[in-house]
Amino acid sequence: MKKAILFLSIIILLAFSLVYLVIPSRIDVSETLETSLPETLIARLLTEKTGWQTWLPSITRGAKDNSYHFKKNELDFTFSENTETAANVQVSQTGFTANGKIDYIVKGAHRTTVRWYEMIKASKNPITRIRQFIFAMQTRRQMKHLLDSLNNLTQHSTKVYGYNIRITKVKDSVLIGTRAIFSSYPSAEKVDALVRKLKDQAKMKNALITDSPMLNITQTGQKEFTTMVALPVNKFIQPSGEVYIRRMVMGNLLETQVKGGPNSINKAMAQLTLFKEDYKMISPAVPYQSMITNRLAEKDSSKWVTKIYYPVF
Repeated sequence: MKKAILFLSIIILLAFSLVYLVIPSRIDVSETLETSLPETLIARLLTEKTGWQTWLPSITRGAKDNSYHFKKNELDFTFSENTETAANVQVSQTGFTANGKIDYIVKGAHRTTVRWYEMIKASKNPITRIRQFIFAMQTRRQMKHLLDSLNNLTQHSTKVYGYNIRITKVKDSVLIGTRAIFSSYPSAEKVDALVRKLKDQAKMKNALITDSPMLNITQTGQKEFTTMVALPVNKFIQPSGEVYIRRMVMGNLLETQVKGGPNSINKAMAQLTLFKEDYKMISPAVPYQSMITNRLAEKDSSKWVTKIYYPVF
C-alpha cells in the first residue's frame, strides 16, 4: 500500500514538474497580419474609436473611463490608451487576465504588418497554470479571428468608408461647361439655369448629350461658392459666350453613389477624398457630381440620386 502511495506521489510530482517545464512563468501570446491596407487606414483602425467600431463586433465605451469593450466567445476585450501607432489591449475571462497591445510596422509600399501580443503572468499553482494556458490558447484563436476580419476589410470599402467605392474608367472625353460664383450655396434652380445654358449650346451646335449633368461646388471664400457645371457631348464643338469646352484626361475615376441632399453628397465626397489620401492617389482634376435625378423636378432632396466621381491616377 505504501509503495502504491509513493508511486502515485511520484507520478503527481512528475506531472506537476512537467507543467512548470511546459508552461513558462510568463505566457506570451501573439498573432501577426500581413496586409496591403495603407498605413493611414491601419492607424485609424487600430488606434481610433471610430476605427475600432469598424472591425470589432459590438464595441462600446466604458462607463467610467476612456476604454472600449466588447465580448467574444466568453472573452472580454478592452481597448484603451491609444497612441498614434498602438493601442493597449486587455483580454480577460473569469479569474484570468492578459495584458498587451496591438500596433503596426510599415515594410514598404502596400505592405504593413499588424502585430498583436498579450502576456499572462502564470500562477505558481499548477492547476491554475494549466487553466491559464487554456485561456491563452482561447485568446490566441480569437486574436487570429479578429485580425482575419480586419484583413477582410480590404474587400469591403462600405465597411471602412461607409460607401461602395469603385475604381472605374473615364468614359466621357468631351465636355462643355460653364461656371458662376454665388454668395451662398446655390439652389437647385440656380444650378438648373446653368445646365439649361449648356443644353441650349449643345442643341445649337447639333451635339448630343451623352450622360447626366456634372456639378462641382467649391466654397472659395466666406460668402463665395464657385459653381462649375458640365455636360458630356458626343463631339468637339466651338462654344460661344460663357461656355467653354474641355477634353477629359482618359484615366481612372473613384466612383460611388449616394441618395440624399447636399449634406449626404458632401459626406460621400469627403469619404472619397479620404480614400484617395489613404491610397496616396493623385488627382488631375476636381471631383464632381453626376446628377442622375432632375433636382428641379424632384423637390424632395432626400430622393436625389447622385453619382460622385473623383479623377485619380
